[in-house]
Amino acid sequence: MNTPPPNKPLEASDILIDLLTCFVATNGVGLKKGYEISKELHDEHVVVINIKSEFICCDEQSIYSWLNSSSYPRGEYVARLVASRIRRSAEQINSRGGVQFLKTLHALAECDVRATLSPLYGVGEKFIDNYLIISPRT
Repeated sequence: MNTPPPNKPLEASDILIDLLTCFVATNGVGLKKGYEISKELHDEHVVVINIKSEFICCDEQSIYSWLNSSSYPRGEYVARLVASRIRRSAEQINSRGGVQFLKTLHALAECDVRATLSPLYGVGEKFIDNYLIISPRT
């Protein structure tokens, strides 16, 4: 859903928001609503990239609390599930280089995106299909 203007590369934070969108949307809210929620999660500093370390920073309880206090329509159980998936996947992404992983992911061909995302916690075919829909290939 994040498409940069011509000649401007996509920022790592935009790629992160697209991944967050997939976590939220895959659990029953659709891509449009998922993007809105994910953008807010990022803009309100619940899930962000630390500029110095280039790692994703997030806390499961903070994500869960934010989802519960927002207009997240799927209830507490799914909010807890989404929060856990985001946090655990963020840890895996950080262990693979954080920002570098995000930038590499964005540059991959479709089949390589599938192979790269599949090992992440909570990621399945629906998630990957959603990611390929909203994240333009370079």
